Amino acid sequence: MVGVAQDKILSPMKTTLLIMLLTAGSAFAAPPTTSSLTPKASQESAGWRSQLSRELPKHGVAPPSWYVWKALARLDGNTSQRFWRSLPPTSRILVSLNAKEIAELGKKGQAHERLSKLLSSAKARQVKVELLLGDAEWVLPGQGEALLKTVHKLSAYNWDGIHLDIEQSQLPEGQKAQWQPGLIALVTRLRETTDLPLGLSIHPRDANEPALLADLKKAGLNEVTFMAYITNPDKVAELVAPVMQRYPELKFSVAQSIEDELDKSESYFHAAPEKVAQSWAKLASRLSKEPNYAGLLIQSLDKFLDRKPL
Repeated sequence: MVGVAQDKILSPMKTTLLIMLLTAGSAFAAPPTTSSLTPKASQESAGWRSQLSRELPKHGVAPPSWYVWKALARLDGNTSQRFWRSLPPTSRILVSLNAKEIAELGKKGQAHERLSKLLSSAKARQVKVELLLGDAEWVLPGQGEALLKTVHKLSAYNWDGIHLDIEQSQLPEGQKAQWQPGLIALVTRLRETTDLPLGLSIHPRDANEPALLADLKKAGLNEVTFMAYITNPDKVAELVAPVMQRYPELKFSVAQSIEDELDKSESYFHAAPEKVAQSWAKLASRLSKEPNYAGLLIQSLDKFLDRKPL
């Protein structure tokens, strides 16, 4: 996933995580944990998570949404209970599945049981769950059928929406010109396939592409998430608010990072929980003045649950 940090392009996750549908691997490999940490380090990480969970509502931050890359791997026996107990304030989770998980879902086996349990448990907790899909090649001629087949295969599950992570920067230089028309065509075909709300994560600079957002709205897109990985809430608001005002018919959310790979100007990994809550509260206060503001989206729940100490 590529976000914007100040005026730079970041690619901390690159396409290895984004093209999870095309990457074979263990469907239920044990997720990274902090079990190998010293007791002091483990306590420090748990303390940061617990404090952030308390500070967000304390500062009036509405429960954010979270990208989740390893959801099914966490839903194994006691791990499932720990997942929900450890969940921070949450309104929505965007769940990615890898190729092996998607293949096994059709067999009504373990993957099916885990996904069904995730969806039912989320609904009981009033947490929305959207299907997160990403492969930039889907915008190229003849490649979009793979997305439509995947959506059709997973349509039996009770999703609350579909979210695409298809960024121009993921394509080779010689194919970037195909991104905008291909993306509009892809969203158009996807809208013909499903009535679910459709969202899209993109770099903020992509909003400068002529007519892109207007055409995506016509194609059936409901929400745009700007990946603005900046820890200065005023700069984020200055970047995003003008676009929100130009396209009042679209909903807009803003992605923020807690990734340990990024520096303190880009990620809140390095910040004290109170500072994180204060910054997100300030950002939400600025953007909520716009009627089409749809909240914060955090990259990622995996990084929150598997947090390592500074």
